[in-house]
Amino acid sequence: MKRIHQLFEQRVAQSPDLPFLMLQDRVITLAGLAQMVDQLAQEMRQDGVRPGDRVLVVAENCPEHVALVLACSQVGAWTAESMRA
Repeated sequence: MKRIHQLFEQRVAQSPDLPFLMLQDRVITLAGLAQMVDQLAQEMRQDGVRPGDRVLVVAENCPEHVALVLACSQVGAWTAESMRA
């Protein structure tokens, strides 16, 4: 069984320059999102997050939220989501 970050990594490998999100002031590509994911995963590991841990995520609808969910998958942690309106 594949985890969500593995599916994402396959897509990045196929089309790294594909736009993920177009914002008013910039475009985030799949490769750009992958960099965010890797950075967050590294920070989570440094903070002691381990496989099987639960991570509470309280976030707005933004690219960083997507990156955090993917980073949790990369680390092996589970997200517990709470969306803000």
